[in-house]
Amino acid sequence: MSTKRVHAALAAIGVLLLLVSACASDPAEQAVQTPASPSPSGASPAGTFSPQATVAPTKPQQSAPTQPPQAAVTSSPTPTPQPEPVTVVAFGHGQDGIDLGVAFLVSNPNADLAIERTQYQIAIFDQGGAVVKTDSGNIDLVLPSQTLGVATRISLSEGVQAGRIEVQLQQGKATPAEPVPDMGVSQIAFRVGDRGSEASGVISNPLDRSLDGLLVAAIAYNQAGEIVGGGKTFSGFVLANGIAGVQVPMVSADDATRVELYPTVKGLAALQREKEIPAGAEPPVLLKSGFGQDRERAGYGLVVNNPNPGYAISNTGVQIAAYDAEGHVMVVSQTFIPVLLPGETQGLGGAVSLGENEIADRLDVQLLAGTYVEREAGPFLSAENVSYQQDEYVAKTTGMIVNPFAKELSAVGVCAVAYDGAGEIIGGGVTRVSFLPANGKAAVEVVTVSDEPAAQVELYAGVTTLSAIE
Repeated sequence: MSTKRVHAALAAIGVLLLLVSACASDPAEQAVQTPASPSPSGASPAGTFSPQATVAPTKPQQSAPTQPPQAAVTSSPTPTPQPEPVTVVAFGHGQDGIDLGVAFLVSNPNADLAIERTQYQIAIFDQGGAVVKTDSGNIDLVLPSQTLGVATRISLSEGVQAGRIEVQLQQGKATPAEPVPDMGVSQIAFRVGDRGSEASGVISNPLDRSLDGLLVAAIAYNQAGEIVGGGKTFSGFVLANGIAGVQVPMVSADDATRVELYPTVKGLAALQREKEIPAGAEPPVLLKSGFGQDRERAGYGLVVNNPNPGYAISNTGVQIAAYDAEGHVMVVSQTFIPVLLPGETQGLGGAVSLGENEIADRLDVQLLAGTYVEREAGPFLSAENVSYQQDEYVAKTTGMIVNPFAKELSAVGVCAVAYDGAGEIIGGGVTRVSFLPANGKAAVEVVTVSDEPAAQVELYAGVTTLSAIE
């Protein structure tokens, strides 16, 4: 059936709004209004993408033969069944000061239809029943027969205590969907610390194409299986057939005991597209990486090369995840390399904060190639007179950044990479030079975090855009 006919059919029945409400403060009322909050039987929060049957094509009926002098009679195509609505099957909230973590589960009952761009709106009521806050958003994609978690963080006015919430849905667009393998979530952990509640886990991508721009929702439950908080974050990317660590800040009630994680993509198109690499071109290469921990900070460094002599690569994604000895995600950092010129090698350095008494066991670094731009090989920014200095408080790498281009450059990122005596990377740092004079130099100093004094250091600088040197 054509899109216009689907829209016409939807218009004929109107927009279905589903209203559900929960009152966390009144168990008797909640028993009447709130559906069960535990995960649906047989459905795992790790199974975000579930295999489903494809929609069988409808065989068009044959037109009746023309009989003179009668006019030709053409039969109408068989109508597509009306999709069943996405529904809210569980919901709840948790409050910490002025912050409210709201979460709910939605279910798509259609076995052969995905629902895109479902809208939701949330109303927060105080103990007396007055509306104190509203919020709204979109659910980009609910796959066939999928139960998906949705969460958000809402700030209330000082002194306001949420009594109950209401969630409404406006149905999205139904689209026939092909089977998709499960996207898994493992190593789920829930921590409450000085920075509030946090969930972490490892997302696995079973597809042979990378997924980027993931939205990950975390939903907190108490021992009774009731939803008592939530949060969300955007995860950078998961490489084809790869894994990626994720951290989700959240707000939860004091009785939260476990969490579930629900990753989702922006729409069906995100499951089908892959970033194109020109014929004969290669992705950027991670030459080396490492880290060193200094109390509650871990300094890291990595070196990346663009092996293509005829292409620059802009906006290469970089994901860095630190894991403890048990394989749980401790911290995730996402950044990007603005420009890798043809044949250029660049270093990236920095530091991430860890919790008290946390010890990082390993560092995982991943690259996702950005956009390829044809360009002839040429000069790069470079560094000279590089030295390493350390006192009892701080270590730093200093030097001069050299600009070979006939244009002044602004806001140039500079990274330090630190090595031990065996040539292994043990830390790094990052700063920014306000400007580099055309065909000139500028002094720089970079605070460098490592677990021991560096035996060798390197400085790397890169241009921010190709247009800046054209």
